[in-house]
Amino acid sequence: INDGGCVDEWLQDQLILFMALASGTSELLTGSLTLHTKTAIWLAEELAGAKFDVTRLQDGTTTAKDNDEGYGKDGRIPG
Repeated sequence: INDGGCVDEWLQDQLILFMALASGTSELLTGSLTLHTKTAIWLAEELAGAKFDVTRLQDGTTTAKDNDEGYGKDGRIPG
């Protein structure tokens, strides 16, 4: 929160998995990404097929945007 994000470093990695499972697009404003958050993004992309775009903003905050329309749409992977 001191970095200007809407969540702190202890919560941001926990929200990544929910973003990956949610239907539609999710966006999160954070401070600096922790190794746990980077790992959660990698894991969500590998397991749920989510696609994240991480952008460093000029004020030092970071946005993580999930452009997923797959896993969370039906609550399961089709097939």
